[in-house]
Formats: sequence, structure tokens, C-alpha cells
Amino acid sequence: MNLALGKQVLEKEVGNPDVATNGVITGYKGSVESRTYSYFKWPGSLTVDLEKQYVVKCIRFLLWDGMGKAGVSRDSRKYRYRLETSLDGEFYNVAYDTGENGYNGWQQFLFHSGIKTRYIRVYGRHNSRNDSVHIVEVEAYENDTPPKLDAEIVLEKRILSSIPKSNNQRRTP
Repeated sequence: MNLALGKQVLEKEVGNPDVATNGVITGYKGSVESRTYSYFKWPGSLTVDLEKQYVVKCIRFLLWDGMGKAGVSRDSRKYRYRLETSLDGEFYNVAYDTGENGYNGWQQFLFHSGIKTRYIRVYGRHNSRNDSVHIVEVEAYENDTPPKLDAEIVLEKRILSSIPKSNNQRRTP
């Protein structure tokens, strides 16, 4: 079961916030007016409140890639971001940072031991095309075998140990 389905996005600056957790992962278009993806200016973030703490073994999200319609090719834009988690919404642990690399499409993170969290944040740092980060969907699962996607997973990371708290925690601005 997708723990993020229908959950609230906390930031008021996010456009179309309800879309990021509505479960729709096809048919997204390239215009804001289409209301088929959430967006925010970078640097900035989109945080999903799961409403209670869970031990999550998989987090995945879809960064806009132009593939929302059949017969199209992948857009060349690349997003740089940090995936962060938090128990209290104040202190966040960095689960993954793209560094200078950039990606679009499905990003999937498997936590071997699980990670206890309530909040999932995508902190967008850059988009090679414009000043916004575009997120089609955010998902979270208690098991490490989420439903199969009928799409390519562009980036998959297996995180074998729990996220260390020292030197990896940052306070919400």
C-alpha cells in the first residue's frame, strides 16, 4: 500500500500540491495549467506528511520527464535534489543527494533495514531547463517490493544501512 497516497504536501508555495500524492502517474503534460504535476521554485522543497511514523523500505518519486504521453521521447532536462526524511518535521536526515549529477523520471530508493519516518521531502536544488522543480508523484511503501511500474526506473539506489544521524541531519530553514 502506498503510504503517501492522498497525503498532504506541507509547503504553501507548491503549485498543484494535491497532484503529488493523487496516485496518477500517466497522462502528465508539459503545462502548469494541465494540473498533472506539482511544482515549486528551486531551491525549494516538497514535503509529504505521512500523518504518523512508519518504517519505510521504499520511497520513489517521478520527476517530470516528458514521458506522460505515449509515443514521446524523454526530455533532456535534469533535476538535482536531496531526498530527506524526518520523524518530527524539524530535523531532516539526508537519504540521498544527487550532488552535481542530474536526473528526471522515476527515482527509487530501497532501504534494506527500513527507515523510520513521518515526513518525506524532496529538496530541489536545480533544473537544467528552468527555475522550477516538477514532481508528478511521490510514493512510500513499508515493503521493499513496491508495485511494478510500467515505466523505466531511471535511478535506483539500494541503501543498506540506516541513515546516520551525525553529520547528515539538517534543520528545516
